[in-house]
Amino acid sequence: IYACNFRCEYCYIKQNHNRSFSDKVTPFKFEPSYIASCLSVKRLGGTCLINLCAGGETLLSSQTVELAKLLLNEGHFVMIVNNGTCTKQISDLLAIDPSLRNRLWMRFSLHWNELERLNLIDMFFDNVNKCKNAGCSIAVEMVASDSYIPHISNIIDVCQKRIKSLPEINIARSEHDYSILTSLNKEDYYKTWSVFNSASFDFKKKTVGVKRLEFCYAGEWSATLDLDSGLLSKCYTHPIQNIFKDPNEPIKFEAIGKNCLAPYCFNSHLFLAMGNIPCLDFPSIAAIRGKECSDGTRWLTKEMEDFVGQKVFNNNKKYSFAKRNFLGFKSFLIKIVNALQNKKRRKNGK
Repeated sequence: IYACNFRCEYCYIKQNHNRSFSDKVTPFKFEPSYIASCLSVKRLGGTCLINLCAGGETLLSSQTVELAKLLLNEGHFVMIVNNGTCTKQISDLLAIDPSLRNRLWMRFSLHWNELERLNLIDMFFDNVNKCKNAGCSIAVEMVASDSYIPHISNIIDVCQKRIKSLPEINIARSEHDYSILTSLNKEDYYKTWSVFNSASFDFKKKTVGVKRLEFCYAGEWSATLDLDSGLLSKCYTHPIQNIFKDPNEPIKFEAIGKNCLAPYCFNSHLFLAMGNIPCLDFPSIAAIRGKECSDGTRWLTKEMEDFVGQKVFNNNKKYSFAKRNFLGFKSFLIKIVNALQNKKRRKNGK
């Protein structure tokens, strides 16, 4: 889904010159029922935390709601990143059995300037509270954009009144060189946004720009899936296989190891917090996002907090020393083969 009803200046779609905003919501290439069958608990090897996030607004398509319901019925825990304005789809989603809502986490992105421009601030907070009151887990997340700095006091005041807590803060990222997207120096940027006392922001400060050299189990304990093609990847690179070709074909999970191509872990608040690198002593997702409100309520349901309070290395087997070395040798050979093929292509091109 690349359609969106917002036009945020920091959006990674807008930053990427090869992609642009769309107003047209195109149907899924694969039916939600088929996608869900490809993501069965049995095939994935256990109950999973599945995050649904589009290239535009995730909930503009009613098929997202259908898919979320099917995944919840399968037994998975489901997160949905959304901008809080698709009231009909949110209401349809909340029509599920109350017992399933404990495993649904609605992650609301607070795009303040767009909400204000479109006069949707009340709608946003009404939908956040509607989900919370219905027994879902919630989160309110905001990008630390320079454009919001003049509005910080107002944002804090409104959030304290409407949701009895402050939003979690995400560091703005440039899609061109993956640096922090700000005109401020790093010290002033961190100081400016520290007023939100965001555990997620504090965590990402420690990981942004830090190239991970440790052995990472992304690809074995986590993966990313393109719903448009069915291509499953270890992280945001390193394809594993197309899992939509045959729902009965076993998935060949394999850790990325020490071969990550990313300059740093962009979504460390999920992938590192869940324990993809066992040797790192980081807090869990629940510790980062399990916020308590001023009225004593919490963002996460007990069932969700218990689930994301675990580490994946407590529930999955680590590789042996020999397997880790073999994986490294295999990756080395692949790099050599790719280099030789590229050299041959350049030669033929000449």
